[in-house]
Amino acid sequence: MVKDLKTGQGYRADKLLADWLESKLDKGKLKENEIAEYKKILINVDSLTKEEMDTTFKQLKIKAPDTGNELSPAEPFNLMFKTEIGPSTNLVGYLRPETAQGMFVNFNKLAEFNGGRLPFAAAQIGLGFRNEIAPRNGLVRVREFQMAEIEHFVDPQDKSHPKFKDVAHMKLPLYSREHQ
Repeated sequence: MVKDLKTGQGYRADKLLADWLESKLDKGKLKENEIAEYKKILINVDSLTKEEMDTTFKQLKIKAPDTGNELSPAEPFNLMFKTEIGPSTNLVGYLRPETAQGMFVNFNKLAEFNGGRLPFAAAQIGLGFRNEIAPRNGLVRVREFQMAEIEHFVDPQDKSHPKFKDVAHMKLPLYSREHQ
C-alpha cells in the first residue's frame, strides 16, 4: 500500500502501478525502449518487492492519481479482514470472509495457466468465517463454514467464442439494490 502524503488516501501499490503503466502505454507517446521497459514491469508487477516497488515509483515519478501529491513508500497491507472475536471483543482475528477473494488476488496466475486467453472459469472451495456471539449448531449460525464458488472471466468486448451465439439473446435478470 502507498498513501497520499497530504490526504492520507491509501492505494494498492501494485494496482496503482499497473494502472499508471497501462495508461501510459495506451496513450502511445513513448519511445521503443520505454514501451519495452513498461511492459516488462507490467508483467512482473505482482511479484515486485517493497524495495522494487519504491524504486519503480521514484524512477517513474508516480504521484497520487486524484491529487498529484507525493506518495509514501510502500508498506505491507493485510488483505484479510480484521474482526473481533467473542462477546467481549478483546480478541482480534484476521479471517477470510469469502472464498472468491483468492481468485481475484491470483487472477494473473489463473490467466497465465489458461495461456492468457479469455474466457475461462475457476472454481474454489474454502472456509468462510463469521463473527457470531452465540454460535449454534446448524446450517446458518456458525462461525466457520465451507463455501464453494465458480467465477467465469470473460472479455466483454470479445464475442468470438464459438458458443456465444447460443447465449447472445439472453438477458440476466439483475435488480438494483432498491428492487432486491
